[in-house]
Amino acid sequence: MLTGEKGRLSLRDFFELFLPSAELDLCAFLQLCPRQKSRPYTIASSSKEDPSRIGICVSLVQEELSSLDALLKALAAKNYTLPRAAAYLEQLGAAASQPRRFRGLCTQMLCTKTTRGEKLWIYARASSFRLPRRTTTPIIMLGAGTGLAPFRGFVREFRAESGSRTRTILFFGCTKQNEDFIYT
Repeated sequence: MLTGEKGRLSLRDFFELFLPSAELDLCAFLQLCPRQKSRPYTIASSSKEDPSRIGICVSLVQEELSSLDALLKALAAKNYTLPRAAAYLEQLGAAASQPRRFRGLCTQMLCTKTTRGEKLWIYARASSFRLPRRTTTPIIMLGAGTGLAPFRGFVREFRAESGSRTRTILFFGCTKQNEDFIYT
């Protein structure tokens, strides 16, 4: 995707606008594309509660984008003329003037295409982020959005310990309550 002020072009849009006559061999193209990088997520569950399950916190990455028509007009206003723009907009028809939405590849899959309890291929790494051994040690936790994940795991561990840690407090905040407040 090409990015800018709410302006992103999909790979298809890019080729249609800049390289309409390009002939690509799909196998060669895929070999040139870098592999999708793994996405690290913090475990948000407790093995004391259920040793056979792992929970994670995921917030859907998405962004409202202007229509392709508006994006191309904004580029033209900055003297970036695209010779194929008019033809491509005509080819798209009414869809060219509709707002678009960008969604993150991994978070879209996790938030919209999987169901609770579905098995996923994961790789878990060891962490040094642990609760103090002494249950009387006071614990102050600060988290925002999905940064709450490790503390959600701690709270679940507190529950599994039957409330033996009484000196704990969790502060949680978010920028946009309607979008970022993932635990209601």
